[in-house]
Amino acid sequence: MSKLKSTSHFLAFAYTIVLMAFIGCQSVDPTPDSIDPGTQPSDLTKALKINGKLKSGGLLAGVQDPSFRIEKYQPSASVTSDNSLFVPFVYTIGSIQKLKGIYLQVEGADVYWDIPYQPSKARLGDVNANPERNGFVLDVGIPAHILAGNFRIFYQLYDDKGKASEPVTMQVGIVPPVDFCANGGTTLGLEKGQDGMTVRSYELGNKAGWVTIRYNTFTVKDRIDIQYAGEWVRSTGKLLEKGQTPPVGQCKNVSAANGFVGQKSEFNVYYDPKKGKRIDIYVSGCLDGGTQWEFEVTGCPSERAYLGIHSSEPANDCKNDCTNYGHAWVSLTDNGKTTYYGLWPDWHPEVTKRGLANGKGSDIRTGIESGFGEQTRYYLLDNTQKESFEIFLQRNLTYNPLLYNCTSFVGDIVYASVGERIKFKNYGLPLPCALSTSIVALNTSNPTINYTPIGMKYTNFSRSFCEPKQ
Repeated sequence: MSKLKSTSHFLAFAYTIVLMAFIGCQSVDPTPDSIDPGTQPSDLTKALKINGKLKSGGLLAGVQDPSFRIEKYQPSASVTSDNSLFVPFVYTIGSIQKLKGIYLQVEGADVYWDIPYQPSKARLGDVNANPERNGFVLDVGIPAHILAGNFRIFYQLYDDKGKASEPVTMQVGIVPPVDFCANGGTTLGLEKGQDGMTVRSYELGNKAGWVTIRYNTFTVKDRIDIQYAGEWVRSTGKLLEKGQTPPVGQCKNVSAANGFVGQKSEFNVYYDPKKGKRIDIYVSGCLDGGTQWEFEVTGCPSERAYLGIHSSEPANDCKNDCTNYGHAWVSLTDNGKTTYYGLWPDWHPEVTKRGLANGKGSDIRTGIESGFGEQTRYYLLDNTQKESFEIFLQRNLTYNPLLYNCTSFVGDIVYASVGERIKFKNYGLPLPCALSTSIVALNTSNPTINYTPIGMKYTNFSRSFCEPKQ
């Protein structure tokens, strides 16, 4: 027994040594060393996140062709690390030539990037297509370990015949993100700019809530896109898909159709530090037109009440909708709690089974609904609007299936609270399907906020919920 025991101890010891050696040989990715963009051009070039191949040597390649050139470009830009530097340009090329790729190099580096040309995901004719036939935006990823500082890039185009354009330059500044809210600040200041692509990043601390971004693009049109937690969440145009870059265009060619607007407005974004702690704001100033723009993050995240309107019916022309089928209701979310309100008569089974019948009292009921419907629209409320909403709830309203029903209630409380008139009638009757059609139109032409309260789920109402008593 003692011999067997000794052998077992030896085997266990040997196994432990082998296991430790195996673990010690495992590959662990080291944390990259910080790179100073001003003094380490070759290391910086290699570190850039670009869909291409690194090559040794200088940038100039091929026979330069004066008819093949970068016509409009952005001479300078600034961006935070761990972000995308977008390089916009418009080029001219001969009718029998085809753009094959782009060469890019940091000034002073001994390597450069050979980047195959890949057309934008937004095809010509799409809402987010570049206004220029030969407009392009190059996505250059700046890793997190690049320090703040300045550098210059050279880039040139080459075609399928080995000819290259004259190189142009962009002065780039890597700036730290604004980290203000962690120190109890209340305003993040006004940011102003001109043509080309500008990126600003804001770290907004550990408190969840709404963030308001006010902007003014004045008369000459510009485009603004907001990215949060790796997703495009707001835009003056059609919302970009993941991996898409904002379009570029000369001021004479851009329009609202591709997201370039001349207006004064605001975005509201819900910020949740568990999802991400940074918001990136991209401004695409139209090229070569003397444009001006400004924006301001007005404060740190804060809780705000917001009103939701909901319809159980899909948006259609109501041809398949009987007199008053379906249901419509509202929700108020305040300090993380959502309460639901709807108009219900005493005789409805959903009222009687809950013991909510109240005779001549108001037919506004609380808590029968429990989620959102087929179509939804939300409105942030300031203190005055919230007070108007609460005052409206004190009205003594009587349900009438044909004259004043659940849909009428929704339309009236929205107008009383935020002043927006919503069409909700079809053939003179208030119908949830008509409300849904209006919601779709308003969310397209005048979007408010795109946010569903945490924990809110879809509610599938029977089509008889608003049905008149038989």
